Amino acid sequence: MDYFDYSYKHNYIEFSSNIYRVGTYHYNWHSETEILILLKGQMEMSCNGETFTMEPLDVVIISPQVGHATLALEEDVIAFAIHVGNEFYQQYDSDFGTYQFILRSDDSTRHNQFFYNLTASCSYDDVIDD
Repeated sequence: MDYFDYSYKHNYIEFSSNIYRVGTYHYNWHSETEILILLKGQMEMSCNGETFTMEPLDVVIISPQVGHATLALEEDVIAFAIHVGNEFYQQYDSDFGTYQFILRSDDSTRHNQFFYNLTASCSYDDVIDD
């Protein structure tokens, strides 16, 4: 179930975002960079053979064409996904589409400045009204 779905395109900037309820494993990949922020609950994520648990306000950034899947570990798990098109990055680095990376927060990085800035306005209570 999607709570929010938005797309935008102008010149080199193209992105889409949605807030949705996480369910069972659905393996996928896409041509955009994905920024996923867990808003509520706990979920398991698998990226390129690595599996890890995400807590509320954890972040994972996944490069294009990297396979990944999520699995809710409890009821009512809510995530916020943003997909950013490659043209945005390729205006700065024409080789961007060839890179593969997975960047994620965990217990040791969850509160550092980079991840804090990404999640500062993403409290579940601020974006979802049950």
